[in-house]
Amino acid sequence: MVQRTVAVNRRLLCSPITRPLYIALWVPNGLVVGCESLFVPYGNAASAGHGSLAGWLFASTAAGMMAGDLAHRSLHAAGAARPDH
Repeated sequence: MVQRTVAVNRRLLCSPITRPLYIALWVPNGLVVGCESLFVPYGNAASAGHGSLAGWLFASTAAGMMAGDLAHRSLHAAGAARPDH
């Protein structure tokens, strides 16, 4: 089972078609997780022991991602609806 998994992963990552797709999916998620890993230690330190700010940081990050997705969707739809001259 492990050998088959390694063989398939090697095949997928060696393909010039699938490799850029995987990288395009992995890099943004890795950056988000890296930032979120700092929320708890720095949020607790910034609150000076009066409760953690980590919850607010997580919520604001999710709200910002949602706002960005909605803005991208509306701008993309507006551009697609505009006729080309």
